[in-house]
Amino acid sequence: MPFEIVRTKLHLDGYMYYRTRERNERMYWECRRSKLKECSARAVTILGADGHIAVERGPADSPHSHLPNVEENVAEKLNVQLKKRARDHTEQRPAQMLRTEHQGVDPGVLSQLPEQTVLVWEIWSQY
Repeated sequence: MPFEIVRTKLHLDGYMYYRTRERNERMYWECRRSKLKECSARAVTILGADGHIAVERGPADSPHSHLPNVEENVAEKLNVQLKKRARDHTEQRPAQMLRTEHQGVDPGVLSQLPEQTVLVWEIWSQY
């Protein structure tokens, strides 16, 4: 089961989860649509003795009430990368950074990103 943890979000099989709590070596996650009462799917990850994280319970155990949105997950990761780049490369202007980062990105992914004015503001807030 391929997955990735980005800050407090878990990307798993095209679904996005928010971390709700941690207990011992387990992290508990809820579908991002759970706060809107649209989905009640949950996941659990566990930290192994070797330091690796494994999915203990995922979409097969707690099904979603909607289809996965892979484009939304990719857009979220792109947004995180953009903010990191803004922190690391303060010499680059936001418009230039957006052109560079968005070049060759699928239009479906771009449609999931915030509007350009919001992205520029987010970049400026990283300086």
